[in-house]
Amino acid sequence: MPTITATDGTEIYYKDWGPKTAQPIVFHHGWPLSSDDWDAQLLFFVQRGFRVVAHDRRGHGQSGIPKGPYAVEDFGRDALAIMDGLGLKTVNWCGLSMGGMVGQWLGANAPERIERIVMSNTHSYYTDKTVWDERMKLAQDKGM
Repeated sequence: MPTITATDGTEIYYKDWGPKTAQPIVFHHGWPLSSDDWDAQLLFFVQRGFRVVAHDRRGHGQSGIPKGPYAVEDFGRDALAIMDGLGLKTVNWCGLSMGGMVGQWLGANAPERIERIVMSNTHSYYTDKTVWDERMKLAQDKGM
């Protein structure tokens, strides 16, 4: 199982498909999903000559589960650790929901690392956190 160690020691699981010299696209999943949800898209882009990378956000899928709570900054730093570990200086970013929020953090805090950002079904800030509280309770009670 391929992992890269984030700056705080958390093991982050990743997939790295396609030619290593090709233009990279990083896919980042929503909550409470995993990188597996991108497999059809990963294959589509690999077949078109791209290098595609997807990783499980900390606390999700096959990545480590350090003590929380987690912030978007933590997820952004994990993404940078993946990029650094794979030698990716710049990437195209595709983020769904929370993955879009991470893309926004990267665009604001590491713009030199991002060529393009695609954000889908996302926000820049949630004023009403009850939707997240309900989703967290559901995941705690019934699993991911």
